[in-house]
Amino acid sequence: MQTQKRAMWRKLSIGVCSLLFAGTLMPGELLPHAGAVSGSDPIRVAVSINSDKYNNTFDTVSLTGRLGELFVGFNTNSGFRSVYQVPKDKSIRGSLDNFYVIAGEVNSWPEAAAIRDKLTAAGLTSTIFVETRAGRKFYQVVNGFYETLTEAQSAANSTGRTGLGTKIAGWYRLQAGSHSTYDAAKQGADSIRAQGYDAYVSARQTAAGVNSYEVWVGNGASSAERDALKNELAGKGIASAPVDYTSNYVLFKQDAVGAETNVSDHLFIESTKQEAVFQANGSPGAVRFEEKGITYRGQLILRGYRQRLAVVNKLPLDDYLKGVVPREMSTGWPLEALKAQAVAARSYAVGQSPTKWGIAQVDDTVWEQAYGGYTWEKTDTTQAVDTTRGQVLMYNNGTPNDSSDDSVVNTFFSATHGGRSADGTEVWGNAVPYLRPVDSHWDMISIEINREPDWHRVMLPSGMVGYVRHDFVSKTGNKNSVGLEEGLILAETNVRPLPDISRITGRVIGTAQQGERVLILETRKEYDDSAWMRGFSAAELQNKLGLSSPVTLLTIAEQGPSGRVRSVSANGQIIRPRTGDEIRSVFGVTSTLFSIEQTGEYTVLGANGRTSSYPAAKMQGQILHAVSGNGTVSQANGSGDSFIMINNTGKTRVATKDPAYILWGGGNGHGLGMSQWGAYGMAREGYKYDQILKHYYYNTYLTPVQ
Repeated sequence: MQTQKRAMWRKLSIGVCSLLFAGTLMPGELLPHAGAVSGSDPIRVAVSINSDKYNNTFDTVSLTGRLGELFVGFNTNSGFRSVYQVPKDKSIRGSLDNFYVIAGEVNSWPEAAAIRDKLTAAGLTSTIFVETRAGRKFYQVVNGFYETLTEAQSAANSTGRTGLGTKIAGWYRLQAGSHSTYDAAKQGADSIRAQGYDAYVSARQTAAGVNSYEVWVGNGASSAERDALKNELAGKGIASAPVDYTSNYVLFKQDAVGAETNVSDHLFIESTKQEAVFQANGSPGAVRFEEKGITYRGQLILRGYRQRLAVVNKLPLDDYLKGVVPREMSTGWPLEALKAQAVAARSYAVGQSPTKWGIAQVDDTVWEQAYGGYTWEKTDTTQAVDTTRGQVLMYNNGTPNDSSDDSVVNTFFSATHGGRSADGTEVWGNAVPYLRPVDSHWDMISIEINREPDWHRVMLPSGMVGYVRHDFVSKTGNKNSVGLEEGLILAETNVRPLPDISRITGRVIGTAQQGERVLILETRKEYDDSAWMRGFSAAELQNKLGLSSPVTLLTIAEQGPSGRVRSVSANGQIIRPRTGDEIRSVFGVTSTLFSIEQTGEYTVLGANGRTSSYPAAKMQGQILHAVSGNGTVSQANGSGDSFIMINNTGKTRVATKDPAYILWGGGNGHGLGMSQWGAYGMAREGYKYDQILKHYYYNTYLTPVQ
């Protein structure tokens, strides 16, 4: 039976891989004509899955009905069929029916909790089953659950090293009777337990859709263990046969979580392809996924996928969108912007293959579009979904007055485009007719709305140059001899290389002391997605770009139609990733819409009209000196890394002695399609949602509201 079960898994894995490739929208690919879209059309959302991109799964999940009534069953051709009702106000836990390690069997809760704590300290998961055998109640503390026996054996080695038990149990069981009700099967299981054996109720549905409840005996780790148990049961007059795993089932055990009194049902499902469905009564019917702290409308489905327990939320399309719009835009935004987001999110979801994620159409992360379930729903975002019900954005493929080959727009969107949206060629390398560069100056409204504080770029008496928040600096009203504004530090504060306080870009480079006088070089808003900057040393760029030497020259080599960077030249070597958007990952920035300032590059005019160009001059051993008003000659800014240069027009510039670079950019995301902050700004100026969508998606039209 082990061979049969694992063969099913291998077959499923191969099929899923091909489906994932087939379900991915390739650059320039146009989706098939969707026709009318109904808000009640079902969609499957992966809310916990082991994928190629990430793994956010759990060994065991806990589910609760929002209003206290939760049903377990299966989806059939005629709809959902319940096989079990979870006791009111109780959770039910679910796992894959796989191998596990029995770390200990004890009679008291304190003993069980001690074993659990020991497993936790060793970095091992634990479950405490509540069992009875021959009239004796005991606690079985286990570690698991593992798809293969080899994995379980490795885990047993780990539990053994902690001094705990190493016995492996599994899914080799016997069927010892079939009944028409759960209670009748439980009585049968209890009678076998009374004789000293592990026995449980398993529920399934027959081909005719009739509920069947079977008594299953044993937790063997091999067919030999199962067969030995069969002979033993026969000797006591109990007829049995190996369990048939080819049809849907759910197996019920009991466990205790956190406390002796917190006993609940623990359900197990076949680990490769079968699905157990959880559905709640109420208005709306919703199920809480305790490990994620989120409640979901519709059904939660447990199943095995890629050797892990996956959770899929199946619900009507527009109910799904009610949990997307408030995650992608904020409640309180202009309604027309929220409606534009609702249509964009609906169009995007409709366009994805039902098997893009193998067992789901979309996931709940920003790999697709963020989804927060019923927990995140808000009144205005729900209104935006309801008033655009079933409406999607379409593209005409070039045949006037003939919509038979029209397709749903793949409505990419991102937070802000930095003032101009991207062209398809800048992200994928080839064009998409409806994704063209358009003006998005409304992006800058994010700075106003978010009330980003000002930061002053200052030079301290020590010669250090950096940014200090404006409320720590008082302008004196005076200027120095070359016209730079003076300021006074009001309280001790950190000095940062950029106007940002994040861990990565806002690291502290020094401290300004109360009472220090500084020169104010410029004033900028705090880091904002619509206008940002990042600084790099020559060595940092060497590591990022994988070069053999520090970067002494960095320039933009190629830009796309919107001005986004496609490739750069570093020390004369062209760096051009496979797709334009990968430049973001190369530099660790949020957008490819940026310019490069080389702070270590400048030319100095000397005597007799001779010039020295840096950094080349420094590499030749030249050291830059400055002449003061009284004729004193000294190295520019002494031991400081940077200094101020003033040209013949009085314009100042902060330069560095060593090669260094600042990327001045705008935008957060790929820049394709709709800018969410742009939609906000347009809506605030009175644009309707259809105008917003048609602005960002060229030559498109909306289907009617359903």
